[in-house]
Amino acid sequence: MTDVQNTVVPTSDFAAFMGMIGMVAAMGFSSLGSAYGMAKSGVAVTSIGIMHPDKLMKSLIPVIMAGMIGIYGLLIGIILVTTKVTANNYSNFQGIAGFAGGLACGLSGLAAGIAIGIVGDAGVRAHAVQIKVFTPMIVILVFAEALGIFGLIIGIIAVSVQGPTSN
Repeated sequence: MTDVQNTVVPTSDFAAFMGMIGMVAAMGFSSLGSAYGMAKSGVAVTSIGIMHPDKLMKSLIPVIMAGMIGIYGLLIGIILVTTKVTANNYSNFQGIAGFAGGLACGLSGLAAGIAIGIVGDAGVRAHAVQIKVFTPMIVILVFAEALGIFGLIIGIIAVSVQGPTSN
């Protein structure tokens, strides 16, 4: 009898390709969302810095939150490249799961970045006029950031699945 757990199965090109495309999707889409969110809300921050310098530090919160979205894609990318996609024992199932996890994290990061950018831009400008807008803006930003966190969680679960080991 052979022990199935200790059998070395070479990783197929398809499985490695899908795992690496998952890394690209996670990094690419979450970076796009992060960049959009930082750029969109950053424009409002610079205009607030000119008109109301006393409110500048509070206005940086949307930019910081948008920047965190890119980190979520980086985490999935690091998990895939350093621990999952290997020369041996990485099945087609795991490759597809890596792609799905990267895509889930990346697309949710893109959506979160767009939401943070739009809310951050409008919220920072509204905060310059009415100080009572700050707390509702933060609540909306937290829910937008949660979209990215949900994608990160699903991405980690998907890339960590073992599945069948045979190709």
